[in-house]
Amino acid sequence: MRPPEILGMVEEAAGTRMFEDRKEKAKKTMTKKEKRMQEIKSLLDEEITPKLNKLREQKRSFIQYQKSVTELEKLSRTLRAYEWHDAQGKVAKRQAEIEAKGKEVADTENQKRVAGKECEKREKEVLAVQKSRDAELSKGGKLKKLQDEAGELGKGAAKLRAQAEIKTTSIGEEEKRIGTLEVKLKEVYRS
Repeated sequence: MRPPEILGMVEEAAGTRMFEDRKEKAKKTMTKKEKRMQEIKSLLDEEITPKLNKLREQKRSFIQYQKSVTELEKLSRTLRAYEWHDAQGKVAKRQAEIEAKGKEVADTENQKRVAGKECEKREKEVLAVQKSRDAELSKGGKLKKLQDEAGELGKGAAKLRAQAEIKTTSIGEEEKRIGTLEVKLKEVYRS
């Protein structure tokens, strides 16, 4: 027998042959596992690592996007707060203007009433003077003096009528301005 055959018999008799077979099986398994590990490593290097790097980059981009969105929302809230505060100031200013114009209209109305009463008073005086002039004419007396007095009273009445018309026009203009201010106020409330 040759030495390897003798060695095989001695190993078989000693019971180590079985371990040698197991050793060989284990080596084959290790070779297969090593080959599989190389395939997995290759797969990891070629496909998974690039995808993982891409996902990491996307994560960084997403985090930056979230920061930008948060900052934008914060600035947007600040802007809305400023616009609201500014609109409140404008509303208060317009309200004060409307109140001032309302007072002016009331004053002008009072002046108009006073001027109207004064005008009526002067017209009554003119009528009284005309009556007394007519009475004097019929008596044949102080016609010139009464005519002068009637002319002056007529001028006063005309002046008062003109003032009443000016006040009426002024009231109309003030009412138009108040209407315009109310429209602007409504626009401020809407925005």
